[in-house]
Amino acid sequence: MYRESHFADITGINRMRPDAFAVAVISAATGALKTAASIRTTHTTLAEEFAIALALTQLPCTTILSDSRLAILRFATNQLSPATLRICTPSRAPAKLARLAWFPAHTDLPNGGTVNRNAEADATTARALTSRAAVHDPLRSVQQPLPKPTPLLTYGEILAWYRDTRRKYPPPHPDLSRAESTILRQLQTEAIWTPVFAKHICPAVYPTDHCQHCNAATATTPHLLWDCRPPEAPKTQCHQA
Repeated sequence: MYRESHFADITGINRMRPDAFAVAVISAATGALKTAASIRTTHTTLAEEFAIALALTQLPCTTILSDSRLAILRFATNQLSPATLRICTPSRAPAKLARLAWFPAHTDLPNGGTVNRNAEADATTARALTSRAAVHDPLRSVQQPLPKPTPLLTYGEILAWYRDTRRKYPPPHPDLSRAESTILRQLQTEAIWTPVFAKHICPAVYPTDHCQHCNAATATTPHLLWDCRPPEAPKTQCHQA
């Protein structure tokens, strides 16, 4: 069930802006951020239903979990706000059946089930959208208080948050050259130029993906870096005159 399930939750931007909410949708299985947005409204229920509609746009998704009973009830009675209806149009949310389920906040599943990602969506992801402060700082001790959150205001700050949150691999070291950084990125994403890859790009130049050094295996990246053993040169005997 939870493999294709999403949690949808909201949090207020800050006390100075009671008419704005940050919305986050995360995977129920992994806790990874799927998408996020912001909405201007003074009603938390409207923001919660907006979060559910945003989760509908993320495929594949069979179940959407929310801690707002009123938001789910508004979907059941077809009493949705204009902002929610715009997201629910077929062009934004492909036609597919999805089940809406209420999930109590700040609780875990019984019998050692999946952790409550809904609380995680609120406490980490959605709130991180509203603060420049890091959500988790491994260098901060337990006794130190959390830094006072500062709202993300500019486009650059919001873009940097999205970039850092979705980064899968660490960036290249600043001392690396541009060419070395490119090679590192290719190795991280398994897109290094090898005969296996080049055969599909330039078949006239690379007609085969067989290793030309050892002639014993396919020229994949692991093979070229660690496994390839070129054949030894034939030994010649020197004869003294």
